[in-house]
Order: sequence, then C-alpha cells, then structure tokens
Amino acid sequence: MAEPPKPTPAYVYFFRRLLMLLAFGVVLTGLVFLGVAIHGTLQDPSKQQTAPPTATATVAETPSQAPTPTGPVACEGKSLKLTVAGFAKLKVTGSQTFNLTIKNKGKEACLLKVDGSSYTLTVVSGSDRIWSTADCPEWVPEADLTLAAGASHEFSVDWTLRRSDGSCKLVKKQLKPGTYVANASFADATGRQVLLLVS
Repeated sequence: MAEPPKPTPAYVYFFRRLLMLLAFGVVLTGLVFLGVAIHGTLQDPSKQQTAPPTATATVAETPSQAPTPTGPVACEGKSLKLTVAGFAKLKVTGSQTFNLTIKNKGKEACLLKVDGSSYTLTVVSGSDRIWSTADCPEWVPEADLTLAAGASHEFSVDWTLRRSDGSCKLVKKQLKPGTYVANASFADATGRQVLLLVS
C-alpha cells in the first residue's frame, strides 16, 4: 500500500513568498525609475528638440519719389505782366472803371486763379491810402483758368471815387481834387502805376 505524500515544509512556503515579494519590488522599482526619467526629460528644455528658426525675407523699401507734373502749374509772379488802365482825368463827382490785364509772358501755359485774396488794386495819394480791393475781396471778379503762353486775362473793377473803410463800405464824403495813383499786385508781381487827376 502506497504511502501518502509528505506535507511541504513551512520554510519552503516562506522562501516562495519571499521570492515573489523580491520580484514585485524589482518591477516596482524599475517602473519608478522609468517614470522619473521620463518626467525629467519632459522638464529639461535642453533635452527637448527645438524647431530651427525660420528665415524671414526682408524687403528693402525704396523711397517714393514725388510725381513729376505733367500739365500746367500755377502761374508765378515773375512770369506775369500786370496792366492797369483807366481815365486819366476825372471829376470828384464822377467814377472810374479800371481795365485790368494779367499777361503770361512765360514760354509755358500756367494755371491762373484770380480772386480778392490774390489780386489787389489800390489807390493812394502820397502816403495816404484812399481805396483798395483788399478792404472788400468781393470787388475782384473771380477767375480760374489756364493761361496760355503769351495770352492775357482781362477784367474790370469799378471805383466811385470814395474812400474804402475796410468793410466793403465807402465813405460818403467826396475826395478832394488832386493827384492819385492806382497800382495792382498779384502774387509777387506788381503792375505799372497809373496817375489819376481829379478836379
């Protein structure tokens, strides 16, 4: 008759459990070290790959140049001739119509703009300023045109032989008989003086 198997000694079970614990400890330690290594790699910028800098093309700016005028430009005083004409002898009760001319004596056409701020007609007696369109720009007929080379712009301005008071009004008192001088100016051009004998 066979003998029943002998029971396994207790120390055998002890060693088996000890080996299982050691194996589990080794695996756990390895996982911990692996996790630490991965975390350190993610936190260390020197170990991370850096994208190479992208080259940026620089376009040099070319300074813009002012466009060259292709048409007529504004008339300059040095290219203009001013003329003033009217009655040379007048009565103190009369009136004067000044015939005025602006001539382009240049070789090119130019843009002419006439108004009370650019054209002035003045009458003086010695150092006494008697009358002027500067006191009322409305007295100067406005014009905006292209003046061809050698061409003239003609217009007229009336004067009732009264003093102007600086507000588009005239003094009612008549002028005294005497010699008066009328002259015109436009931009930096000046017209020839005209003598007026008032009696």
